[in-house]
Amino acid sequence: MKQDKLQTDAGRRRFIAASLAMSAAAALPFSGYARQPAPRSTGAGSDDKKYDYIIIGAGSAGSVVTRRLVDAGLKVLLLEAGPRDDMPAIHNPPEAMALWHSAVDWGFSTQPQIYAGKQDIYWPRGKTLGGSSAINGMMYVRGLPSDYDNWAAMGATGWSWKDVLPYFRKAENCNIDGLSNLHATGGLLQVSRPAMTPLAHAFVEAGQQAGLRLVQDYNNGQDSTGVSFPQYTMTPDGKRASAWVCYGDAIRGADNLSVITEARVLKLLNQGDHITGVHFVHRGTDYRIEARHEVLLCAGSLMSPSILLHSGIGPAEQLEKMGIKTLVNLPGVGENLHDHLVCPMVWSSPQPVAVGLASGIEAQIFHKSAPELSAPDTQSLLFTMPFMPGVTQGYTVTPGLVTPKSRGRLWLNSRDPLQAPLMDPRVYSENEDLEVMTDKALLLREVMKQTALAPWRGKEMGMEGVNNRDKMRDYIRRMTASYHHQVGTARMGTDNMAVVDPQLRVHGLSGLRVIDASVMPVIPTGNTNAPSIMIGEKAADMILSSKA
Repeated sequence: MKQDKLQTDAGRRRFIAASLAMSAAAALPFSGYARQPAPRSTGAGSDDKKYDYIIIGAGSAGSVVTRRLVDAGLKVLLLEAGPRDDMPAIHNPPEAMALWHSAVDWGFSTQPQIYAGKQDIYWPRGKTLGGSSAINGMMYVRGLPSDYDNWAAMGATGWSWKDVLPYFRKAENCNIDGLSNLHATGGLLQVSRPAMTPLAHAFVEAGQQAGLRLVQDYNNGQDSTGVSFPQYTMTPDGKRASAWVCYGDAIRGADNLSVITEARVLKLLNQGDHITGVHFVHRGTDYRIEARHEVLLCAGSLMSPSILLHSGIGPAEQLEKMGIKTLVNLPGVGENLHDHLVCPMVWSSPQPVAVGLASGIEAQIFHKSAPELSAPDTQSLLFTMPFMPGVTQGYTVTPGLVTPKSRGRLWLNSRDPLQAPLMDPRVYSENEDLEVMTDKALLLREVMKQTALAPWRGKEMGMEGVNNRDKMRDYIRRMTASYHHQVGTARMGTDNMAVVDPQLRVHGLSGLRVIDASVMPVIPTGNTNAPSIMIGEKAADMILSSKA
């Protein structure tokens, strides 16, 4: 009987990922958005092998840095591991989750989580121009001032809220009326909100009936606790506003930019303690290209530390075991891995549920697990699709943890740089995380009981017998999934475990910076795409200031 239950759980977890793709893709027909011609790519065998900067990764931060350096007249080579962003589903928001397990997804999975049902948790990561901003749920969440003030207190000098707010504003072109004056309209990143579905309005009303306050703007630098409609990285005409679409498309033909897609970085090149360039493979051929000034590693929280390790930058003992010569002993590379967590709770609906015009994420609740907390530690979501086999008409609510205490690590699986690293976030290794998630699941049940949701409330599916806290805790342990916000594996600071300094320069080396979510000391209170774009804006400013 127990074995049957385990097989059922595993099957349901697999179905969650598969049904996300199928239900999203079937929800709305592709609207016929046509891509512009592919970006110009300089052949890898070009005679001119000197660039001012080589940027590894065209994701959220990499796209930003590329645009700012090209606009400044610098000669840039951008290397992206994935293909061009010409899959139609990338640009049609309701098809967002159909991109999982596709050619533009790295498709990572964790090691078995011994505190979370021994499951391998699926981690989709974008592998195309735009990176994960090309496949994510598009939610625009800056986080809270306390997040960044905490970074500064931990040694990331110059990254407090007052330091980063100008870069959030620099990036943003907000198309939503009625928000606070902390938003801006002059930036390149499009922020919009389409019409929300009737179910979303009912959920937000139910949250208020359950005693939660309505939050008009959770990005206003104040306490975000309450129920709210999301803000999205979408264009005003309803297309995905990936970082590449917003920052890269306009410079695709620039004379001082070369873009090579499907370029897999093997290692960084060095002369002593100075990083000189990049060794990569493109369509089966190896190339070594040098940078006049710096190599900028923007490959994300999973691939940036992997590239560092393969280049001999990381814990010396680990590198020696892999037969990799140590260039600089940095024990923090790959450590401090953490992520936001969610757990699906599915309801059937007595009436049809529209997916909506965004990604299917239509409402959220920021909440404090204890009243004495200064900021919310949970972010729960409404998805307008059922993540469960056999449920054809329904929706999902997910308790979500955004301030996890658990920490894990990433390490190499092989000396072969084309092999994925191994990743163990050690989900629920700190039991407090599990208790907070249990609290939020019980809170969501209270929201679901409210009269505003009566026309939408069918049966709670797949949770028969989950009728007390102990059983809810067990359900969450078995069914927890990722919010896909991995951070921290090359964290910023000045202590012995820090990998980069506050200027994002790798300790012990010159000519190399890491610019992506891996440098975050602690994960922000909310989705990580907007903070990653902010990091790109601030990093570009630091680089250009150093050249002045």
